[in-house]
Amino acid sequence: MKKSVLTLILFLNLFTLFSQETDSLGIDFNPKLSLIESEFLNKEFIQDSNDFDFKNKKVGFAFTDGDFLTNKNNYFRLKRESINKRLYKLVILNSIEKNKTADYDAIILIQDKPSLLTERKREEIIEKIALSEKSIPTNLFKLGLDDNAVLTDYESEYFNNKYKDRKNKIDFTEKKIAFFIGNNGSRIQTKKDYFNSIKDRLTCGYDDSFDEIITLTNSEKKESGGYDAIILSWSKIKPTAKFENRMKNKLKK
Repeated sequence: MKKSVLTLILFLNLFTLFSQETDSLGIDFNPKLSLIESEFLNKEFIQDSNDFDFKNKKVGFAFTDGDFLTNKNNYFRLKRESINKRLYKLVILNSIEKNKTADYDAIILIQDKPSLLTERKREEIIEKIALSEKSIPTNLFKLGLDDNAVLTDYESEYFNNKYKDRKNKIDFTEKKIAFFIGNNGSRIQTKKDYFNSIKDRLTCGYDDSFDEIITLTNSEKKESGGYDAIILSWSKIKPTAKFENRMKNKLKK
């Protein structure tokens, strides 16, 4: 009994150390690995890496069983939550595959059970990564690095490009933007949360987001503390004037 308790304590301590170590991994959604991420993966795949060094490498992640892409943030989350429940396989890309995927060096496959990677499955994953890369805007990983409501040059460029064909478009340069989410703007979200959601979706092969833009009048801007517009994401219905006013009133507070 005493031995079992000591074993459990040791396991919990190791799990805690592992969780603390991985807390700083996979936080930017960028497939280009950081130094600490490279070091971690070099240790993880030391047995089957064939001397592959993860340093400065661009790495993709995919579920083979569910047949869809994911990203390093979700990979490290899985490692924290289920150390022994999933299997991970390293696939090193050849020069043709690297060229097709915009210079990805490797893919880490996430499996629920051991399974062979067929040529067809490999081609499908490569094709999905290639398509995903085409939808990723320039400077994606430089967006939402702070919660300052005034947009950076990169963030302004992102919105100006995204909404360049909008009928009543606005110039987002140095604009102060509030972010709401949910039906009729049910809650406020931070700028960082907004862009993290964008990064997560795009790196998993999905569209970025569905937004409504609500511009503020000069008087509303003054009353709200200088906000130029509200970006409402993922509202299933177009907000009525009543709910637009409710969002604006929240900014005043």
